[in-house]
Amino acid sequence: ALLGFTSIPELRKEIKGQEHLLKKAIIIGASIPIILYILFSATFIGVLGSSITEVATLSFGPLMTILGIFTMLTSYFVLSYSLDATFRFDIKVSKTKNFIFTSLIPLTLYIVAEYLHLIDFTLILGIGGVISGGATGALILLIARKAKGFTRNKKSKPEIQMPISLPIIITLSVLFTIIIAFEFIL
Repeated sequence: ALLGFTSIPELRKEIKGQEHLLKKAIIIGASIPIILYILFSATFIGVLGSSITEVATLSFGPLMTILGIFTMLTSYFVLSYSLDATFRFDIKVSKTKNFIFTSLIPLTLYIVAEYLHLIDFTLILGIGGVISGGATGALILLIARKAKGFTRNKKSKPEIQMPISLPIIITLSVLFTIIIAFEFIL
């Protein structure tokens, strides 16, 4: 939920004609999962203490488990839609190859890893989140810097402007890389 980068282009399409609301929508959209994560963590720790299972929603029974499945599926659908659009529009991959890359290969890798007991579900979530979040974060910083130089030559003004410099990009990219490395080491 915190990796909502992929939703921004779709958000931009949805608010066409009201682009001035984009910054506010991004801030509110990023704040909601942070607040919900804090409430979720405080509730589970407050009620269950140290008896929380690795997948916390399993600790509260079937209703919470269904909620956990629902929240993971919604993230899966958003990310798979974004990946599908990238393959379709940016890379120009056929529908068959697109389906193979976005659905069959990840599913096959998960089934093989699970069958061979190479990795468990929560470790997959951790590695996937850290790698995709860290790599995407670094790429977004580089894209923002490139876009900033590009918009200087244009008449239109971007909806959101943020101060970004090479030292900030390098510092955050190194931080992202260290976090990715820690996920594999620990």
